[in-house]
Amino acid sequence: MRNIIILLIVFSGLGLGIFYSSRVKTPVYQAISPGGVSSVQFFVDSYGRISYAATYKGDTVVRKSALGLSFKSQRPFLSDFEVIESRVMGYDDTWKPVWGERSSIKNSYTQLIVKLKEKVRKGRYLNIYFRAYDDGVAFRYEIPWQAKMTDFIITDELTEFQLTDNHFAWWIPANYVSDEMLYNSTHLSEIDSIIKNNKIKGANELYIENAAAGKIAFNTPLTMRSKKGVYMAFHEAELIDNADMTLALTENKGKFALKADLVPYKDGTKVIGSTPYKTPWRTLQLASSAAELAQSDLIVNLNEPNEIKDADMWCKPIKYIGVWWGYHIGKWSWDYPGSEKKPHGATTENAKAYIDFAAQNGIEGVLVEGWNTYLDSASAQKFPENYPHGLRDYTKAFPDYDLYEVARYAKEKGIQLIVHNETMGAVKNYEQQLEKAFQLYQSLDIHYVKTGYAWYIENKEHFHHDQWMQKHYAKVMQLAAKYKINIIAHESNKDSGLRRRFPNMMSREALRGNEYNAWDKAHGNPPEHETIIPFTRALAGPIDFTPGIFDINFDKYKDTQRVNTTKAKQLALYVVLYSPVVMAADLIENYASDSAFKFIKDVPATWDESKVLDAEIGNYVITARRKGKNWFVGALTDENARQIHINFDFLPNNKIYVAEIYADSDKTNLASNPTGLKIYKIVVDKNTSLPFNLAESGGLAIRLVQEEN
Repeated sequence: MRNIIILLIVFSGLGLGIFYSSRVKTPVYQAISPGGVSSVQFFVDSYGRISYAATYKGDTVVRKSALGLSFKSQRPFLSDFEVIESRVMGYDDTWKPVWGERSSIKNSYTQLIVKLKEKVRKGRYLNIYFRAYDDGVAFRYEIPWQAKMTDFIITDELTEFQLTDNHFAWWIPANYVSDEMLYNSTHLSEIDSIIKNNKIKGANELYIENAAAGKIAFNTPLTMRSKKGVYMAFHEAELIDNADMTLALTENKGKFALKADLVPYKDGTKVIGSTPYKTPWRTLQLASSAAELAQSDLIVNLNEPNEIKDADMWCKPIKYIGVWWGYHIGKWSWDYPGSEKKPHGATTENAKAYIDFAAQNGIEGVLVEGWNTYLDSASAQKFPENYPHGLRDYTKAFPDYDLYEVARYAKEKGIQLIVHNETMGAVKNYEQQLEKAFQLYQSLDIHYVKTGYAWYIENKEHFHHDQWMQKHYAKVMQLAAKYKINIIAHESNKDSGLRRRFPNMMSREALRGNEYNAWDKAHGNPPEHETIIPFTRALAGPIDFTPGIFDINFDKYKDTQRVNTTKAKQLALYVVLYSPVVMAADLIENYASDSAFKFIKDVPATWDESKVLDAEIGNYVITARRKGKNWFVGALTDENARQIHINFDFLPNNKIYVAEIYADSDKTNLASNPTGLKIYKIVVDKNTSLPFNLAESGGLAIRLVQEEN
């Protein structure tokens, strides 16, 4: 369905367009979402200052807030504006993603375009686009080409979000190099003291030197709940050639506000650009419940349509295994040749063993890390001055790994080989080899590359999240598309919906993943962590969280670490957290004779329909997803054991399903028996409602197979 209506507004139209405030004799421009749920208003006061506000279900969620941009050596875009044209457009469409949480996505919004000109002599032009969706609002700046402003340097973005109350928030502090932190759960009024007194939960130990440290600011997505029960999440969409946006918090007489705070270059510059130019969309997702918030498509809808014509031929969702977890727990070493206790893991022999296991168990891919020459993390950290000098080669393997033979063997077995490209921050070196490497991989029929950016960028010359790096991530994504390569990015920027335009940008890490359970000084991720992610980081897009650890304690290799979940919760993560390239992360010997591995083999990597059935952020979440006729359900809890109820009313009428259930057993205990699991089958239909008991940090995974009539 496609239905586009364009309305030119002059002085009429109270809902879609322009009206006059009774208290001030200035026009107010607005757009109301198609269902009348949310709205956004634009204002120009008598001084030509520009601002906006937003509502949800009739209540203000963002009070009148400033708009604008500051420039080096030019007047800021702040005041002296007049509206020279405004337009409102209604749009209603349904599009089909190549892969994703659902097979079709409704994209319905009302767009207000306001064209502005400075009233000063030879004034400059600025356009602002506003969109109102039923699940939120968004806006972006556009600087059209103009002879008086061909090039510019942005020193600050003046965008504000004036909040209505002391909301409860789930947040991670601003960090210019990483999103790999635990979420804090507090009221806004508590944040200043927490940050100033260094009481932040789970600061990232990998990047101690963070230029944003101490700022009362956050990485996005930033999620809040108002006293009235409105859930809101602040983020951005279509981030390609711009600095990443963090949000600074201010308080004035009990009123709280957020301000855009772009990640800078080292000299303080935020963005270097030329006209015509558009910022990313500034987004606010809105919902009446946590479950509803998690189902928002606003971020991906704000991106341009797919521009890879044959994407469905090679952008294929897959499950994969690999030697990765063995490195983290200490079985193998990334470095060549390793040691007697920890030998090099990326060998031809190991790769073939994993390929054989994948082929025997219906797993589509195998990731091999640590295969290419001079990927020596110890030397890289000891001698960072050598980073840019060609230490890594992305086409040459260590002596114990035959890339050509492994690629041949994988193809023979019908397995996708996933190549790891770790930069250790030497991005210029990587870019110099990028095309040559991708040409080689294409010639070997390799279509998946996991990129890595562990450690500082170019010896601390750049931040992971500054504009220079955003352009690099885009370059890799676009060049990969040229060579039919899919990207899984680690230590990168967070997603902003680009998977719609470039379906080969499949998944990212950009959060504190399962690996922290293997070596984190705080002894891993706390049980609540996975119950917060669906409503924070996951709102941005797919996550390579690397679930599926069955050997919860891995005492054979480390006796000081463990995974802080039950085994059932590791299975539930395959449904609750979405990625189109999803790993069965444990060692293959831990899967070989375990009946629970059947769930991982059965669970799809792409879906036709997804629903969050029930959730409380930080406490529990229950998610159901459908592929074809069959459904899968995942449920997980925080540190508290709890009983949940699942109503199967999402199933179709007059259909019977066999439910294959993987649940915490009666004897499952996080401390003493985390692997306790009971597997059984029952028959259900849409009228069925059942209680299930979850252990501490426990879970539940269900496969629902429709019986034939």
